[in-house]
Amino acid sequence: MSIVVYFETPNLSYSEVVAKFSSEETYNACLPILENLAQRDGFIVTESVKGEPTIDQNDITDICIQIMDFLSPEDPNEEESYDFEAQDELKKIVEAWLRRTNTPFEENA
Repeated sequence: MSIVVYFETPNLSYSEVVAKFSSEETYNACLPILENLAQRDGFIVTESVKGEPTIDQNDITDICIQIMDFLSPEDPNEEESYDFEAQDELKKIVEAWLRRTNTPFEENA
């Protein structure tokens, strides 16, 4: 994945590339500084992302936990009240949907 950062005029009539990042983490760390520089010079920060990020198993688990939390008022930290079998089934559904939509993700080995 590559993130290209631009400084643009507020009316979007002019832009210039000011930075390129290969890591979202580095980009997020630098963004406040870039925003301050852009504002100082009368620009706004825009970016484009090239390449698709891959969804890993931790992301899929997080998605499932969020869905389960939304559907159930119980606390997921209390094992006795949390339905881990339902989460596993939901995880299979999410993975099937990712395959069907051709979304790249890391499958379990």
